[in-house]
Amino acid sequence: MSRGLLEFKMSGSPELADRDLNIVVYCKTSGRATLAYVPLHAMGYLKVRSIAGGFDAWVSAGRPTVKPAAPTFE
Repeated sequence: MSRGLLEFKMSGSPELADRDLNIVVYCKTSGRATLAYVPLHAMGYLKVRSIAGGFDAWVSAGRPTVKPAAPTFE
């Protein structure tokens, strides 16, 4: 979910109410992920982690990635 909708979506989704969820936040270089960590922690989520260096660092390290299928609008 995008950073701009983070608090809204997290507080409005019953399946995300458990404060012991393992949450990984990431973005391209880790700047926005850091900004996402702060409100999640303030909302009481206890297991929030970020990918150091962001998605670019993950790919550069040869870590696995999966590209989701594009949605169909039929």
